[in-house]
Amino acid sequence: MSGINPTDVDIPLENTSTVAESDSVGDSRAASGDTHDESFWIQLAEANFTTGRDYQNASLINQWERNADHFNSRHFRRSAFNTRLYKGRSRLFRPLTRGAERSGSAQFAAAMFSNQEIIDVTPENQSDPEQLASARMMTQILQYRLEKAIPWYLTVMGSWQDTRVYGPCATYTTWEFVEKEVDKYVPVPGRPELQIQTRERKVISDKPVLEMIPPEGLLLDPACDWRDPIKSSPYVVRLVPMYIVDVESKMNNNDLKTGAPQWRWLSREAMLSTQSDRYNTVRQAREGDNRPDKMDSQDRIEFKVVWAHENFVRLDNEEYVYWTMGSEYMLTEPVPLRDVYLTGERPITYGFSIIEAHKYSPSSVTELIASLQAGINDIANLRIDNIRLALNKRYIIRRGAQVDLDALMLSVPGGGIFTENPERDIKVLETRDVTSSSYKEQERLETESNDIAGVFMGSSIQNNRALNETVGGMEMLAEGSNAISELDIRTFAETWMKPQLELLMAYIRAYETDEVVLAMAFEEAHKKSGFDIPKDKTPEEYRDTLVARIREDRMTLRVNVGLGATSPQRKAQTLVSTIDVISKNEEQAAKIDWDEVTKELFAINGYDDGKRFLLAEKEGEELTEEDLQGAYEKGISEGEDQHKMAKIELDREVAFAKVDLERELGYARMASTEGLTLQQLQTKLDVEAVKDRTKRDTAAMTARTLSNEMDYKRTTGKPGQ
Repeated sequence: MSGINPTDVDIPLENTSTVAESDSVGDSRAASGDTHDESFWIQLAEANFTTGRDYQNASLINQWERNADHFNSRHFRRSAFNTRLYKGRSRLFRPLTRGAERSGSAQFAAAMFSNQEIIDVTPENQSDPEQLASARMMTQILQYRLEKAIPWYLTVMGSWQDTRVYGPCATYTTWEFVEKEVDKYVPVPGRPELQIQTRERKVISDKPVLEMIPPEGLLLDPACDWRDPIKSSPYVVRLVPMYIVDVESKMNNNDLKTGAPQWRWLSREAMLSTQSDRYNTVRQAREGDNRPDKMDSQDRIEFKVVWAHENFVRLDNEEYVYWTMGSEYMLTEPVPLRDVYLTGERPITYGFSIIEAHKYSPSSVTELIASLQAGINDIANLRIDNIRLALNKRYIIRRGAQVDLDALMLSVPGGGIFTENPERDIKVLETRDVTSSSYKEQERLETESNDIAGVFMGSSIQNNRALNETVGGMEMLAEGSNAISELDIRTFAETWMKPQLELLMAYIRAYETDEVVLAMAFEEAHKKSGFDIPKDKTPEEYRDTLVARIREDRMTLRVNVGLGATSPQRKAQTLVSTIDVISKNEEQAAKIDWDEVTKELFAINGYDDGKRFLLAEKEGEELTEEDLQGAYEKGISEGEDQHKMAKIELDREVAFAKVDLERELGYARMASTEGLTLQQLQTKLDVEAVKDRTKRDTAAMTARTLSNEMDYKRTTGKPGQ
């Protein structure tokens, strides 16, 4: 491991820098006890960058390149298939890796996004009504920001894909606050026909921002704790590609909301001289060799990309943060982390989906099946070469013989070849056709690959002939892969998704001031949870109280991903059976939130929250005692309470869903018990359906005949025929 460590840097005992007393940055550094000069921080940034990059190059980069190539269905760039030895031979790549990733992503999306209420925020003291109300309000703010401000679906799916291809994933969280001065015309007091032009600051953007960090763009100390690399590493370096025009914007503006310091001025020549991450091999493998480096494809100098480094360093139990251009120029003064990020935490979330103890950068699924992928490619290409040789022979040609080589090599059907002595000049090399052993070996490799990846694909069905012809066998095949997928999804939810949402909650506590968002969250929380507003406070006053509690109270966040999450059918079955068991206890059944049960069932079946299928409740309409008495005497349903009717209707829907599930399970048990194949089961069900339809048609015809007789009798007064 090359480079210098922070402990190797000569730390001066006295402050050698001169800072004006009016400089707020200098005041904060003096207050925190920081007495290091600029050269120390430059050396520290260079040492951390060199150590982290050298470890990546020695231990991780080669495998990441291989993973990126396999994910893009290409042979590893240093594979024998890319050498001259394989020129003219089959170099097909079987996309097993990409298929496994797509199948795993489909299972992950079904688990994570089939439920609209995947997050649940609860207060520390659930007996306090104000804490309960503030937790509900926090849930609504978080849900709104995930839907409106952050591309949450793409971020989650992209982070999951990083863990499947490279091993780790990382994201950076910040708060974007942009103001702009605009013209404003104010009428002159007493002279409304006259206006005065003034300037005011208008908020352009005020929202949380979540950025994905590629694996090569984050440098950590190799000796960090694998369970929490970001907090345990003494330094973290985030490599940020930026356009020169954006860097210059940072040099001209302050961030008044977050308190981030203004950047120092650097010339464009100085910025361009620090391009130390050009032509990164992992980025090239991800983008493709046939594409130019996207970080070096712009001719206009203001749109050229330079690399800024955000350095997080822990010294003397104090967290510091500062920016450098590359590792050569200081862009900001080092300041305590809490002065820039009010959350007091490093704004980076790090996660993975496969647990490998004591490795902060664990393997990915792509890495686990890399050797199997190479074996499948080798067998498939050898078989294709064999087929080509069996169909289009090779020849031994006597040296010096008078043979039309061009005609012989073209091998045109119906063509002729000039030669003096065919028996002596040309000899055909016979190639035996490929045997079935190559196909069997490939099937075994594909099955092992699917088992390791935890996916259930068509090859799994095709290669398990003993089990794939019955419904019970199909369920057995899918059971093992679902268990592995659920383990990976749960690991990802605990290592990345939950910490990321908790960090986002911390940002909302520190920075959320948008009155529109706060008002909307208060109204939605009050509408859904129905908490009481104190009589001595107006709704606006109580909202301000809850906002203050949000900033002060400690809350717990849960990600609702449980067993059966990868199978919507199993998920619905588990929910219905659980509700059925609870409903047998009248006391517990009364506590069931049927609205949430309805939303969950609709979401599982792909219908979002199902609002478009449900009638909205009409507010403000109350029945008088006379209306109720009249409805009771007439025996009509209009006098019934709408809420009770909604519950009765929902009970019917749940009962119907339960019947459907029991029928499907009955079919599966029947097929498994009788050993029926899928085709036989379908034929039997079709016959039963025809019988049921015949019975229904007969009953309908009888009812129609009876109705016609009644109409005839009512019209003519004569009995029907």
